Order: sequence, then structure tokens, then C-alpha cells
Amino acid sequence: MQSSQSGIISWFAKNPVAANLVMLFIVVAGAISASSISKDMFPRSDIPIIRISAPYPGAAPIEVEKAVILPMESALEGLKGVKKISAKASRDLASITLEIEANEDLNEVMVQVENRIDGIVNFPEDLEKPTVKKADFFGWVMGVSVSGPMDVRQRKILGQQVYDDLMALPEVKKVLLWGVDNYEISIEVKEARLREL
Repeated sequence: MQSSQSGIISWFAKNPVAANLVMLFIVVAGAISASSISKDMFPRSDIPIIRISAPYPGAAPIEVEKAVILPMESALEGLKGVKKISAKASRDLASITLEIEANEDLNEVMVQVENRIDGIVNFPEDLEKPTVKKADFFGWVMGVSVSGPMDVRQRKILGQQVYDDLMALPEVKKVLLWGVDNYEISIEVKEARLREL
């Protein structure tokens, strides 16, 4: 008794030329798509984020929270298009991060945020004007480390030279200089002279 088999596998078994043509088409399509597909070692995250920072010189974190962050959070609460509000109070600085809904226009939400922040009237007098800007995401490509038997000042000068050389290259868009402190000026006064004055 002979069983009749029907189906796609059975059809391809009876028609090997068609099976080979389909296999060839799949291999060629895969090779074409592999050459045009986007490949990133560190994929970009395109989450729309707005950052607000407000310097408050000489203020402790608890003062920053009470005088700056709480009024800002109250003003921004219920704003259309804002998915999540995160705040951080540190010494001399208030920072707030707003995560925006994916379908919202980032520029429009930013204008609304600026209007609400400008509408707060009970900020401390010493608070500098808050800045509102979009979060800047960029791909980190490589790092250059400067080290060796030298003091901190020499290492800083060498690091600045490397930074300047990299920024001079036309292919380089952005360079960050990390681990370098700002220069400070120390003024020492004789204690006796200080008492006189």
C-alpha cells in the first residue's frame, strides 16, 4: 500500500531545482541585508530627556531640596507629556531630570517646562537662573590615558596637550577631558596682619 504525501516538504523533495533556487534567494537576500544593517558596539539610547540644573552657591543639600527642588517639582507636576521626574539635591546644585513620553514633541514640552520654571516666584535670592536643556547622548568611541612618573600638574598639562591635538583633527567631533581638577588660587595672609585689619 502506497501512501500519498502532500505538503511543502514533499513538494520540494520532488522539485530539487525549486528548492535550490529558494535556498539561493535566501542566501543572497541575507548577504545583501547583512551589508546594509546598522551595527553599533555601544547602541545609542534615544530616550527623550530634559535636564534642569540650578546652581545655589553655599547651600547645603537639605536647603537645596527645600528651597529649589520642592518648588520645581510642584510646578512641573501634572505637566502633559512628562513620564517621570527624578531630582537630586547636592551641595550648591539642584538637578532635575524629566523623562518625556515617546510620542510627545520634545521642543514643545521644553517650552512648557521653561514657562513653569520661570513662573516660580519664591526662589531664594542667591539662586542662579535655572538652565533647561535636552540631554545630549553621544557614542563613546575610545579612551586615551595619560600616566607616568610625573606630578599632577605635569600630567594635567600633558592631558591638555593631548586634548588640543585630538580636537584639532577634523574627524573628531567631541573630546572629554576627565580626572582633571580646575586650577585654584590660594591666598595666604599673615595672621598678625589679618588681626590688624
